[in-house]
Parts: sequence; C-alpha cells; structure tokens
Amino acid sequence: MNINHLARSVYVPRFTRPVILGAASALLIAALCAGCGRGGGPVAGKNPVKKVIKVENNVDALRAWAANNARASVLVHIDPSDDMAIFPASLMKDMENAAGHLRRRNVKVLEEIGPLIERGGTVSLGYMAGMYQRVIWVIPTIRPVGEDPVDVYKKFLITRRRFPAAAVSDFKAEGKFITGTIAGIPLTITRLADLTLAEGENAIIDIDLSYFPAMKLANQSYRAGTKSLLEFIKELGTRNVKAKIVTVNLSNQNNQVPMDLRFYGDVIREALAKPGDLAPPPPEKWRSMIRAEDSLGAKRYASAAAIYDGIIGTTKDDAGLYFSLAVARGFEDKGPECREALLGAYRLDGEYLKGFFQLARVLADAGKLEAGFAILETPDLAKIIAPVELDYQRGVFLYTAHKPFDAAAYLARVAQQRPKDFGLFTILFRAHRDAGNEKGQIGALQKLVNIDNGRVRREMPWVYADLGQLYDRNNYWVNASQMYEKYMQVHPDDSLSKAFKKRIDFWKAKKLLKP
Repeated sequence: MNINHLARSVYVPRFTRPVILGAASALLIAALCAGCGRGGGPVAGKNPVKKVIKVENNVDALRAWAANNARASVLVHIDPSDDMAIFPASLMKDMENAAGHLRRRNVKVLEEIGPLIERGGTVSLGYMAGMYQRVIWVIPTIRPVGEDPVDVYKKFLITRRRFPAAAVSDFKAEGKFITGTIAGIPLTITRLADLTLAEGENAIIDIDLSYFPAMKLANQSYRAGTKSLLEFIKELGTRNVKAKIVTVNLSNQNNQVPMDLRFYGDVIREALAKPGDLAPPPPEKWRSMIRAEDSLGAKRYASAAAIYDGIIGTTKDDAGLYFSLAVARGFEDKGPECREALLGAYRLDGEYLKGFFQLARVLADAGKLEAGFAILETPDLAKIIAPVELDYQRGVFLYTAHKPFDAAAYLARVAQQRPKDFGLFTILFRAHRDAGNEKGQIGALQKLVNIDNGRVRREMPWVYADLGQLYDRNNYWVNASQMYEKYMQVHPDDSLSKAFKKRIDFWKAKKLLKP
C-alpha cells in the first residue's frame, strides 16, 4: 500500500526523552472521561447537527472543542495526519498545565503553546484534557486498512513521523482495522467505509479538508468537487456516528488545502445542519454547483462562469462561489472579470487573500498569463500587501509561467530585503538553474546552507551534492570537498558518496587540498 498521502510531519522534538502518559495521568483522564459518551447526540449525516464549526487550523479545532466543553467517547479524526505527538520531558509539565486550563474552558493557554502543537500534538492534548477516551483516525484510502501489512504503518510513523519504534510496537491488524496506542492513547486506524463506534459511544468529529486532496493520491479516479463531497457526507451518515460537535478544519493557515476547496466548509456545515437535503434531488444550489464544476472539467469556462453568476444572484454572501467564478473567468483569460470576482470573495472572507496568488500561479502554469498578470496588478493588493511581498509573488508567478530569467530578477531583488528567507532562496535556486546561471545557483544554495544547515541536513541533503558539483565544475575544490563531505556524512553508502570520495582522494593526491 502507498501511504505517502499521509504526509504532514508530526512534532516529535529531537534530543529529548519522550514521555509516555503514566498511570497517574491515565487514571486522571479516565476519571475526567467518566461521563464521556453519555447523552448521545444527533447522528451526523442523518439528524441535524447544530454545532458545526469552521476553523482555520488544528489549534483552532482544539480551541473550539474546549470552548464548547465538548466531551465524547471518541475523537473521529478524518485527516491524512494523525496530529498526535509524544511530548518531551521538558514540555510535559507545560502540557499537563495546558490540559488543566482546557478542562476549565480557558482557551487562552493555546496562545502560548499553539505554535508547539500545531504540526502535531493537538489530538494528544485533547486526550490529556479528558475530551475523549480514544481516537479513531480515518485516513484517505479505498482499501480496508486491516488488509495492509501492519509494518507499513509502523514504518511510516517511525520514518516519516519520527515516532520512536516503541511508541507503535503494539500495533496489530484486527479485521478491517489497525489498532494500538501512541503515547498511551488508544488508537484505531480505518477508512470511512469501515468507521464503527461501539454501542452507546458518541464522538467529536474533526474533518480536515486536506483529507480530500489526499483522496486523489489514494484513488486516481477520485474527482474533487461538490458531488464527491456530498457522497462523503452521505457515507458518513451511514456510519451512525452520534456527534457532540463537528469541526471542519479548512487548513488554510497550514497551506494544506487549495483555496478552490475552501467552499467545502460551508457545504459540510449546510449538509450536516439539514441532512434531509442530501436525499435526491439535492437543492438547486448544489445541483448548479455540480453543473458548473462539470463545465470547468470539460473546459467550457464561459458556461461555468454563467452558472456561477446565476448562483451568486440567488445566494447571499457566499465567498466560495465568488472564488469559483474567479477560477472560471481566469481560465477564460478574462483578467478584469477574474480580478473583480476575487475581490468579491476577499470582501466576504479575508482568508481569500491567498487565493489571489494561488490562482495566479495556477493560471500561469496553464498559460493564461494575461489573467494572471491582471490578478497580481490588482490595485487593492498594493494597499494590503507590502511591495516586497508583491515582488516575491510576481517572481513565483513568472517562475511558474516558465520565465526563469524574469523570475530570478524579481526574486533576487526580494532576497536583498529577506536575506534569511529559506523558502525564497529555494525557489531562487530553481530559477537560476532553469536560466542556466551557475553563479546564481551557487549563491542561492550556499545561502540555504548558511541560513539553516540543520534543515538542509535533515530534509534537503541534495543541496550539498548539487552545491559541491557546482563548486567542482568551477574549480573551487576546497568548497566542493566541504560540501561533498557533508553529503557523505548523511548518505555514507550511496553511489554519489562513493564518487565524491574518489574525487576528494584525487584532489588530495594532486595536493590540491590541504591535508
């Protein structure tokens, strides 16, 4: 099984001793959860659910659960990431203190610890706060999870999530599921079609929109859009999950979800609030959205734009519809109309500001340069965005449009004002590479090493190899040998390291390097 779509990294600090929840903590959580699961709740997708809350990130989801005093038997976590962590000993007291605050609905504590747990740990902290007794992790896959080798999941969590092997040692296949514990938290991994709660259990349901793009990676025939989203909600309804609260994580602040799927949040909220609308025929609004999406898929952009215009005329204040209209107008290469639709989305939902740049890049890649340029030259953007950020966005746009010389010019100008921006120098290197500028490539790669050598070593050791070879070709043998040695330390046994060692030995034999 390919589980590369389960890809977000989890916060497991290095060089610290991880702490598994001890017996005292476990007993406390059990006591706090003594009432979890009592009182039932509406079946999501069958009965109206009143508490459906849209959030922007993982910490906001945890904040919503605490603020609403949510207590349930189970957290149903529909997400390509587990969002769990083993906290180091140095942080455990802080986390236990934070859990106590969350139990008292004091969510201000998340302002302090939020950055520590956003990329992994919110689910663990919710458990510590007594919000649920176990976790069901629903992953984007079409095969029953229990049919896959358990070692595949163990290896993924150890190598990609950096959990200690001991943390997942009790994982086992049980029918269609994989069960075990992480940091003492009972965990079941399943797909949506097999999601099952025990009799009398209820749940906090957490739906992360990154689940849906990940489904495309798991199932090549999957097509994102209103139709498949409604099918997802219907299938959730068949699983008879009694919901105390539902959070819909738009994942915008984590940059996990493209802006053209942000409208999912409203559709999920509408469908769970009025599940009767899921029965055929669905409301005209949803049917029209499906027709518009079919038109976009068939490249009938004018038709799609006309449909979206019609829906907007009968729907009040729906930012997602304006953004969808902008997509259709952009692919028509109608820059002014695309820009106006984007402004409509932004005025209703400020988070769509990112959509200007995201859509511009999509249009650049599709060769719709006129519309893309029109977006970036929107006068209102100059009032909101700093000039250096706009230049950065223009550089990224031009790179995506396969104009590396122009892109490098913009990005190099930005680099003068952002000398420690790791991401900037990554794309600047690519622009220089595509433009055939070896001097520019050397400068950008060396900046990456200087800015964060640890990150290069952990995540991008290819930088050492590429930079070493560039130095080598330009006869900077001392610099080349330094980079080659850094690469060899990370990958001592691969073929490149063997070639690099031979090269260094040759230089030493010729006395081109100091001994």
